[in-house]
Amino acid sequence: MAEQHKKQLSITMLGMTTINILGPLAGLIKAADSTVRLKSVGLRSLKSGADEVVDRDGSYGFDECVASALKALPGQKIRAKILNTEKAKNNLFTSKVRAFLSRNIKSLLYSGKIKQQIEESRKTSDVIHLHGLFWSPFHKALSQKDYGPLIISCWGSDVLRTSDIKITEKQQQLLRRASCITVSGPEFKEVVLSKYGRDLEDKIKFTIFGPDLQNIPEGDKEKGSKRFRENNQISDEKIVIAIGHNGHPEGQHLELLKSVNCVGGEMRERLYVVLQMTYGCDEGYLNEVRAALKAYGLEGMVIDEYMSDEDVSDLRFTSDIFLYAPVSDAFSASVTQALAAGSVAILGSWLPYKTRSRAGFKYWEIDDPAGASQAITDVLSDWPKQKQVCVSNRKLASEFFDSSRLGGLWISAYEDALKNYSSSK
Repeated sequence: MAEQHKKQLSITMLGMTTINILGPLAGLIKAADSTVRLKSVGLRSLKSGADEVVDRDGSYGFDECVASALKALPGQKIRAKILNTEKAKNNLFTSKVRAFLSRNIKSLLYSGKIKQQIEESRKTSDVIHLHGLFWSPFHKALSQKDYGPLIISCWGSDVLRTSDIKITEKQQQLLRRASCITVSGPEFKEVVLSKYGRDLEDKIKFTIFGPDLQNIPEGDKEKGSKRFRENNQISDEKIVIAIGHNGHPEGQHLELLKSVNCVGGEMRERLYVVLQMTYGCDEGYLNEVRAALKAYGLEGMVIDEYMSDEDVSDLRFTSDIFLYAPVSDAFSASVTQALAAGSVAILGSWLPYKTRSRAGFKYWEIDDPAGASQAITDVLSDWPKQKQVCVSNRKLASEFFDSSRLGGLWISAYEDALKNYSSSK
Protein backbone atom coordinates (compact mmCIF):
# COMPACT_ATOMS: atom_id res chain seq x y z
CA MET A 1 0.00 0.00 0.00
CA ALA A 2 2.97 2.31 0.55
CA GLU A 3 3.77 2.45 -3.17
CA GLN A 4 0.10 3.03 -3.97
CA HIS A 5 0.02 5.93 -1.52
CA LYS A 6 2.86 7.67 -3.36
CA LYS A 7 0.87 7.51 -6.57
CA GLN A 8 -2.61 8.18 -5.26
CA LEU A 9 -3.98 8.48 -1.74
CA SER A 10 -7.20 6.51 -1.35
CA ILE A 11 -9.70 7.10 1.48
CA THR A 12 -12.92 5.33 2.48
CA MET A 13 -15.32 7.24 4.73
CA LEU A 14 -17.73 5.50 7.12
CA GLY A 15 -19.94 6.39 10.07
CA MET A 16 -21.80 9.70 10.29
CA THR A 17 -21.96 10.28 6.55
CA THR A 18 -24.46 13.10 6.03
CA ILE A 19 -23.92 14.89 2.74
CA ASN A 20 -24.09 18.38 4.28
CA ILE A 21 -20.82 17.63 6.11
CA LEU A 22 -19.02 15.16 3.87
CA GLY A 23 -19.83 16.94 0.61
CA PRO A 24 -17.90 20.10 1.55
CA LEU A 25 -15.16 17.94 3.11
CA ALA A 26 -14.68 16.07 -0.16
CA GLY A 27 -14.45 19.41 -1.92
CA LEU A 28 -11.72 20.60 0.43
CA ILE A 29 -9.64 17.47 -0.04
CA LYS A 30 -9.97 17.59 -3.81
CA ALA A 31 -9.04 21.30 -3.80
CA ALA A 32 -5.81 20.47 -2.01
CA ASP A 33 -5.02 17.37 -4.09
CA SER A 34 -7.28 16.37 -6.97
CA THR A 35 -5.62 12.95 -7.25
CA VAL A 36 -6.93 11.72 -3.87
CA ARG A 37 -9.51 8.98 -4.40
CA LEU A 38 -12.54 9.29 -2.12
CA LYS A 39 -15.11 6.61 -1.42
CA SER A 40 -18.14 6.93 0.85
CA VAL A 41 -20.14 4.13 2.43
CA GLY A 42 -23.75 5.09 3.10
CA LEU A 43 -23.75 8.75 2.08
CA ARG A 44 -26.92 10.22 3.57
CA SER A 45 -29.19 13.09 2.61
CA LEU A 46 -30.86 15.29 5.20
CA LYS A 47 -33.52 16.17 2.68
CA SER A 48 -34.66 12.62 2.03
CA GLY A 49 -34.20 11.19 5.50
CA ALA A 50 -31.32 9.59 7.34
CA ASP A 51 -31.71 6.19 5.65
CA GLU A 52 -31.44 7.21 2.01
CA VAL A 53 -28.09 6.70 0.34
CA VAL A 54 -27.14 9.42 -2.11
CA ASP A 55 -25.12 8.42 -5.17
CA ARG A 56 -24.59 11.26 -7.60
CA ASP A 57 -21.71 9.92 -9.68
CA GLY A 58 -19.07 12.05 -8.07
CA SER A 59 -20.99 15.32 -8.14
CA TYR A 60 -20.19 15.85 -4.45
CA GLY A 61 -16.49 15.15 -4.92
CA PHE A 62 -16.56 11.41 -4.24
CA ASP A 63 -15.16 8.99 -6.77
CA GLU A 64 -17.38 6.19 -5.49
CA CYS A 65 -20.50 6.04 -3.32
CA VAL A 66 -21.79 2.66 -2.13
CA ALA A 67 -24.75 1.70 0.01
CA SER A 68 -24.04 0.80 3.62
CA ALA A 69 -24.51 -2.82 4.69
CA LEU A 70 -27.01 -1.34 7.16
CA LYS A 71 -29.11 0.15 4.37
CA ALA A 72 -31.60 -2.66 3.79
CA LEU A 73 -32.05 -4.96 6.75
CA PRO A 74 -34.32 -7.97 6.13
CA GLY A 75 -37.48 -7.63 8.12
CA GLN A 76 -36.62 -4.13 9.31
CA LYS A 77 -39.71 -2.53 7.76
CA ILE A 78 -41.94 -5.25 9.17
CA ARG A 79 -40.52 -4.82 12.66
CA ALA A 80 -40.86 -1.05 12.39
CA LYS A 81 -44.48 -1.35 11.24
CA ILE A 82 -45.39 -3.63 14.16
CA LEU A 83 -43.42 -1.84 16.86
CA ASN A 84 -44.28 1.75 15.90
CA THR A 85 -48.04 1.41 16.28
CA GLU A 86 -49.67 3.48 19.03
CA LYS A 87 -50.61 0.29 20.87
CA ALA A 88 -47.03 -0.93 20.84
CA LYS A 89 -45.65 2.45 21.94
CA ASN A 90 -47.98 2.53 24.94
CA ASN A 91 -47.15 -1.02 26.03
CA LEU A 92 -44.30 -1.14 28.55
CA PHE A 93 -43.13 -4.61 27.53
CA THR A 94 -43.18 -3.75 23.84
CA SER A 95 -41.32 -0.54 24.56
CA LYS A 96 -38.55 -2.56 26.16
CA VAL A 97 -38.48 -4.87 23.16
CA ARG A 98 -38.25 -1.83 20.87
CA ALA A 99 -35.34 -0.47 22.91
CA PHE A 100 -33.54 -3.83 22.78
CA LEU A 101 -34.02 -4.13 19.04
CA SER A 102 -32.84 -0.59 18.52
CA ARG A 103 -29.65 -1.27 20.46
CA ASN A 104 -28.82 -4.77 19.32
CA ILE A 105 -30.61 -6.08 16.24
CA LYS A 106 -28.24 -4.62 13.68
CA SER A 107 -25.16 -5.90 15.51
CA LEU A 108 -26.71 -9.34 16.10
CA LEU A 109 -27.78 -9.96 12.53
CA TYR A 110 -25.41 -7.94 10.36
CA SER A 111 -21.98 -8.01 11.98
CA GLY A 112 -20.76 -10.34 9.23
CA LYS A 113 -21.90 -8.01 6.45
CA ILE A 114 -20.37 -5.02 8.21
CA LYS A 115 -17.01 -6.74 8.62
CA GLN A 116 -17.07 -7.84 4.99
CA GLN A 117 -17.78 -4.30 3.83
CA ILE A 118 -14.90 -2.94 5.91
CA GLU A 119 -12.58 -5.66 4.56
CA GLU A 120 -13.54 -4.77 0.99
CA SER A 121 -12.96 -1.08 1.68
CA ARG A 122 -9.58 -1.81 3.21
CA LYS A 123 -8.41 -3.67 0.11
CA THR A 124 -8.91 -0.59 -2.06
CA SER A 125 -8.03 2.16 0.44
CA ASP A 126 -4.94 3.42 2.20
CA VAL A 127 -6.93 4.77 5.15
CA ILE A 128 -10.37 4.15 6.61
CA HIS A 129 -11.89 7.39 7.88
CA LEU A 130 -14.55 6.90 10.57
CA HIS A 131 -16.76 9.92 11.22
CA GLY A 132 -18.18 10.47 14.70
CA LEU A 133 -18.34 8.29 17.79
CA PHE A 134 -22.08 7.62 17.94
CA TRP A 135 -21.97 3.86 18.37
CA SER A 136 -22.94 1.62 15.45
CA PRO A 137 -22.02 -1.83 14.13
CA PHE A 138 -19.25 -0.17 12.10
CA HIS A 139 -17.75 1.25 15.28
CA LYS A 140 -18.01 -2.10 17.03
CA ALA A 141 -16.29 -3.95 14.20
CA LEU A 142 -13.46 -1.41 13.95
CA SER A 143 -12.88 -1.57 17.71
CA GLN A 144 -12.46 -5.34 17.66
CA LYS A 145 -10.01 -5.88 14.81
CA ASP A 146 -7.10 -4.19 13.10
CA TYR A 147 -8.21 -3.16 9.62
CA GLY A 148 -5.14 -1.07 8.90
CA PRO A 149 -4.65 2.71 9.18
CA LEU A 150 -7.71 4.25 10.83
CA ILE A 151 -8.48 7.92 11.30
CA ILE A 152 -11.38 8.93 13.58
CA SER A 153 -12.98 12.37 13.49
CA CYS A 154 -14.70 13.51 16.68
CA TRP A 155 -17.59 15.70 15.61
CA GLY A 156 -18.88 17.31 18.79
CA SER A 157 -22.16 16.00 20.14
CA ASP A 158 -20.87 12.43 19.79
CA VAL A 159 -18.37 13.28 22.54
CA LEU A 160 -20.09 16.08 24.43
CA ARG A 161 -23.54 14.48 24.77
CA THR A 162 -22.54 10.90 25.59
CA SER A 163 -22.62 10.13 29.31
CA ASP A 164 -23.27 6.37 29.37
CA ILE A 165 -20.12 4.89 30.94
CA LYS A 166 -20.37 1.68 28.91
CA ILE A 167 -20.52 3.58 25.64
CA THR A 168 -17.69 5.85 26.77
CA GLU A 169 -15.50 2.81 27.48
CA LYS A 170 -16.25 1.44 24.00
CA GLN A 171 -15.40 4.79 22.44
CA GLN A 172 -12.14 4.86 24.39
CA GLN A 173 -11.23 1.39 23.14
CA LEU A 174 -11.91 2.46 19.56
CA LEU A 175 -9.89 5.69 19.87
CA ARG A 176 -6.91 3.73 21.17
CA ARG A 177 -7.03 1.59 18.05
CA ALA A 178 -7.03 4.69 15.83
CA SER A 179 -3.86 5.75 14.00
CA CYS A 180 -4.94 9.40 14.07
CA ILE A 181 -7.74 11.39 15.72
CA THR A 182 -9.02 14.72 14.44
CA VAL A 183 -10.69 17.48 16.46
CA SER A 184 -11.70 21.04 15.61
CA GLY A 185 -9.44 22.92 18.01
CA PRO A 186 -7.53 23.04 21.31
CA GLU A 187 -10.60 23.35 23.55
CA PHE A 188 -12.22 20.28 22.03
CA LYS A 189 -8.90 18.43 22.19
CA GLU A 190 -8.85 19.03 25.95
CA VAL A 191 -12.36 17.59 26.27
CA VAL A 192 -11.35 14.46 24.35
CA LEU A 193 -8.18 13.97 26.42
CA SER A 194 -10.01 14.53 29.71
CA LYS A 195 -12.74 12.06 28.79
CA TYR A 196 -10.82 9.29 27.05
CA GLY A 197 -7.25 9.55 28.33
CA ARG A 198 -4.15 11.68 27.81
CA ASP A 199 -2.33 8.78 26.22
CA LEU A 200 -4.18 9.78 23.03
CA GLU A 201 -2.51 13.20 22.77
CA ASP A 202 0.16 12.27 20.22
CA LYS A 203 -2.51 11.00 17.83
CA ILE A 204 -4.58 14.19 17.74
CA LYS A 205 -4.55 16.59 14.81
CA PHE A 206 -6.48 19.83 14.32
CA THR A 207 -8.70 19.88 11.25
CA ILE A 208 -11.76 21.86 10.23
CA PHE A 209 -14.80 20.54 8.40
CA GLY A 210 -15.27 22.89 5.52
CA PRO A 211 -18.44 24.89 5.94
CA ASP A 212 -20.42 25.00 2.72
CA LEU A 213 -19.91 28.73 2.20
CA GLN A 214 -21.10 28.58 -1.43
CA ASN A 215 -20.86 32.20 -2.60
CA ILE A 216 -21.59 33.74 0.80
CA PRO A 217 -18.30 35.62 1.41
CA GLU A 218 -18.34 37.28 -2.04
CA GLY A 219 -22.07 37.10 -2.82
CA ASP A 220 -24.47 39.98 -3.24
CA LYS A 221 -25.76 40.41 0.31
CA GLU A 222 -28.27 43.10 -0.64
CA LYS A 223 -29.75 41.07 -3.47
CA GLY A 224 -30.03 37.88 -1.39
CA SER A 225 -31.62 39.72 1.51
CA LYS A 226 -34.13 41.45 -0.75
CA ARG A 227 -35.14 38.13 -2.32
CA PHE A 228 -35.66 36.45 1.07
CA ARG A 229 -37.61 39.37 2.50
CA GLU A 230 -39.86 39.61 -0.53
CA ASN A 231 -40.50 35.85 -0.59
CA ASN A 232 -41.48 35.89 3.09
CA GLN A 233 -43.17 39.32 3.29
CA ILE A 234 -40.63 40.74 5.74
CA SER A 235 -40.45 44.52 5.86
CA ASP A 236 -37.13 46.21 5.13
CA GLU A 237 -37.54 48.04 8.43
CA LYS A 238 -37.28 44.83 10.43
CA ILE A 239 -34.12 43.60 12.17
CA VAL A 240 -34.03 39.88 11.36
CA ILE A 241 -32.76 37.60 14.12
CA ALA A 242 -32.01 34.03 13.04
CA ILE A 243 -32.01 31.46 15.85
CA GLY A 244 -30.24 28.11 15.51
CA HIS A 245 -29.86 25.86 12.50
CA ASN A 246 -31.70 22.62 13.32
CA GLY A 247 -34.66 21.35 15.29
CA HIS A 248 -32.94 19.54 18.14
CA PRO A 249 -34.15 20.67 21.59
CA GLU A 250 -30.47 20.99 22.55
CA GLY A 251 -30.51 24.13 20.44
CA GLN A 252 -32.38 25.83 23.31
CA HIS A 253 -34.85 27.58 21.02
CA LEU A 254 -37.45 28.00 23.77
CA GLU A 255 -34.94 29.52 26.19
CA LEU A 256 -33.63 31.90 23.54
CA LEU A 257 -37.14 32.95 22.50
CA LYS A 258 -37.95 33.70 26.13
CA SER A 259 -34.92 35.95 26.33
CA VAL A 260 -35.62 37.70 23.01
CA ASN A 261 -39.10 38.45 24.36
CA CYS A 262 -37.46 40.47 27.14
CA VAL A 263 -35.99 43.01 24.73
CA GLY A 264 -37.86 46.16 25.57
CA GLY A 265 -39.64 49.07 23.94
CA GLU A 266 -39.24 50.11 20.34
CA MET A 267 -36.34 47.71 19.82
CA ARG A 268 -38.62 44.73 20.35
CA GLU A 269 -41.08 46.07 17.82
CA ARG A 270 -38.36 46.14 15.19
CA LEU A 271 -37.46 42.45 15.57
CA TYR A 272 -38.41 39.65 13.22
CA VAL A 273 -37.40 36.16 14.41
CA VAL A 274 -36.54 33.31 12.03
CA LEU A 275 -36.09 29.84 13.52
CA GLN A 276 -34.44 27.41 11.11
CA MET A 277 -35.59 23.94 12.20
CA THR A 278 -35.30 22.03 8.95
CA TYR A 279 -34.11 18.73 10.41
CA GLY A 280 -33.65 16.87 13.69
CA CYS A 281 -36.94 17.78 15.39
CA ASP A 282 -40.15 15.96 16.19
CA GLU A 283 -43.57 17.47 15.69
CA GLY A 284 -44.13 17.91 19.43
CA TYR A 285 -41.09 20.13 19.95
CA LEU A 286 -41.77 21.99 16.73
CA ASN A 287 -45.27 22.84 17.96
CA GLU A 288 -43.86 24.01 21.31
CA VAL A 289 -41.58 26.46 19.52
CA ARG A 290 -44.38 27.70 17.28
CA ALA A 291 -46.64 28.16 20.30
CA ALA A 292 -43.96 30.08 22.20
CA LEU A 293 -43.34 32.42 19.26
CA LYS A 294 -47.08 33.13 19.08
CA ALA A 295 -47.55 33.46 22.85
CA TYR A 296 -44.77 36.04 23.12
CA GLY A 297 -46.33 38.06 20.34
CA LEU A 298 -43.05 38.16 18.43
CA GLU A 299 -43.17 38.62 14.69
CA GLY A 300 -41.43 35.76 12.98
CA MET A 301 -41.52 32.38 11.29
CA VAL A 302 -40.42 28.78 11.80
CA ILE A 303 -38.80 27.13 8.79
CA ASP A 304 -39.33 23.37 9.02
CA GLU A 305 -38.94 22.32 5.39
CA TYR A 306 -35.76 21.51 3.53
CA MET A 307 -33.95 24.58 2.19
CA SER A 308 -32.04 24.75 -1.07
CA ASP A 309 -28.48 26.10 -1.09
CA GLU A 310 -29.76 29.41 -2.45
CA ASP A 311 -32.41 29.59 0.29
CA VAL A 312 -29.77 29.04 2.96
CA SER A 313 -27.51 31.70 1.44
CA ASP A 314 -30.39 34.17 1.27
CA LEU A 315 -31.30 33.49 4.91
CA ARG A 316 -27.71 34.17 5.96
CA PHE A 317 -27.65 37.40 3.93
CA THR A 318 -30.95 38.47 5.49
CA SER A 319 -30.00 37.68 9.10
CA ASP A 320 -28.91 40.92 10.72
CA ILE A 321 -28.24 38.99 13.93
CA PHE A 322 -27.45 35.29 14.28
CA LEU A 323 -28.26 33.93 17.75
CA TYR A 324 -26.74 30.54 18.52
CA ALA A 325 -26.41 28.95 21.96
CA PRO A 326 -26.88 25.16 21.91
CA VAL A 327 -25.92 23.15 24.97
CA SER A 328 -22.83 21.90 23.11
CA ASP A 329 -21.13 22.09 19.74
CA ALA A 330 -17.69 21.76 18.18
CA PHE A 331 -17.46 23.86 15.02
CA SER A 332 -20.82 24.81 13.52
CA ALA A 333 -20.87 25.44 9.78
CA SER A 334 -23.92 27.68 10.27
CA VAL A 335 -21.92 29.98 12.55
CA THR A 336 -19.23 30.23 9.91
CA GLN A 337 -21.83 31.01 7.23
CA ALA A 338 -23.30 33.74 9.42
CA LEU A 339 -19.88 35.31 9.97
CA ALA A 340 -19.13 35.05 6.26
CA ALA A 341 -22.40 36.84 5.48
CA GLY A 342 -21.51 39.75 7.77
CA SER A 343 -24.20 39.02 10.37
CA VAL A 344 -23.70 40.12 13.96
CA ALA A 345 -23.25 36.76 15.67
CA ILE A 346 -24.22 36.29 19.33
CA LEU A 347 -22.84 32.95 20.52
CA GLY A 348 -22.72 30.92 23.72
CA SER A 349 -19.45 31.59 25.52
CA TRP A 350 -19.16 27.92 26.52
CA LEU A 351 -18.83 26.80 22.90
CA PRO A 352 -15.25 25.95 21.78
CA TYR A 353 -14.97 28.65 19.14
CA LYS A 354 -11.72 30.30 20.19
CA THR A 355 -10.11 29.20 16.92
CA ARG A 356 -12.37 31.75 15.24
CA SER A 357 -11.68 34.56 17.68
CA ARG A 358 -7.92 33.97 17.48
CA ALA A 359 -8.20 34.19 13.69
CA GLY A 360 -9.73 37.65 14.08
CA PHE A 361 -13.45 37.01 13.64
CA LYS A 362 -15.63 39.47 15.55
CA TYR A 363 -18.70 38.26 17.46
CA TRP A 364 -20.55 38.68 20.75
CA GLU A 365 -20.76 36.11 23.55
CA ILE A 366 -23.40 35.33 26.18
CA ASP A 367 -22.91 33.18 29.27
CA ASP A 368 -26.40 31.67 29.14
CA PRO A 369 -29.54 31.93 26.97
CA ALA A 370 -31.03 34.50 29.34
CA GLY A 371 -28.23 36.88 28.39
CA ALA A 372 -29.45 37.14 24.81
CA SER A 373 -31.86 40.00 25.53
CA GLN A 374 -29.14 42.25 26.96
CA ALA A 375 -26.73 41.40 24.15
CA ILE A 376 -29.38 42.22 21.53
CA THR A 377 -30.16 45.48 23.31
CA ASP A 378 -26.48 46.44 23.43
CA VAL A 379 -25.98 45.58 19.76
CA LEU A 380 -29.01 47.56 18.60
CA SER A 381 -28.04 50.53 20.77
CA ASP A 382 -24.95 50.88 18.58
CA TRP A 383 -26.33 49.26 15.45
CA PRO A 384 -24.51 51.10 12.59
CA LYS A 385 -21.12 50.53 14.22
CA GLN A 386 -21.81 46.88 15.08
CA LYS A 387 -22.90 46.14 11.52
CA GLN A 388 -19.75 47.76 10.15
CA VAL A 389 -17.46 45.85 12.53
CA CYS A 390 -18.87 42.52 11.36
CA VAL A 391 -18.50 43.32 7.67
CA SER A 392 -14.78 42.55 8.06
CA ASN A 393 -15.71 38.93 8.83
CA ARG A 394 -16.69 38.41 5.19
CA LYS A 395 -13.21 38.94 3.77
CA LEU A 396 -11.60 37.04 6.63
CA ALA A 397 -13.87 34.04 5.98
CA SER A 398 -12.64 33.79 2.39
CA GLU A 399 -9.04 33.67 3.59
CA PHE A 400 -9.36 31.53 6.71
CA PHE A 401 -11.65 28.94 5.12
CA ASP A 402 -9.71 28.70 1.88
CA SER A 403 -10.43 25.24 0.49
CA SER A 404 -6.83 24.36 -0.38
CA ARG A 405 -5.60 25.37 3.07
CA LEU A 406 -8.23 23.36 4.96
CA GLY A 407 -7.90 20.41 2.57
CA GLY A 408 -4.19 20.38 3.25
CA LEU A 409 -4.88 19.88 6.96
CA TRP A 410 -6.92 16.77 6.18
CA ILE A 411 -4.32 15.32 3.83
CA SER A 412 -1.69 15.89 6.52
CA ALA A 413 -3.90 13.97 8.97
CA TYR A 414 -4.22 11.06 6.52
CA GLU A 415 -0.46 11.02 6.07
CA ASP A 416 -0.02 10.99 9.84
CA ALA A 417 -2.40 8.03 10.09
CA LEU A 418 -0.28 6.10 7.60
CA LYS A 419 2.96 7.04 9.32
CA ASN A 420 1.67 6.28 12.84
CA TYR A 421 0.27 2.93 11.76
CA SER A 422 3.50 1.95 10.03
CA SER A 423 5.63 2.90 13.05
CA SER A 424 3.39 0.93 15.42
CA LYS A 425 4.07 -2.33 13.58
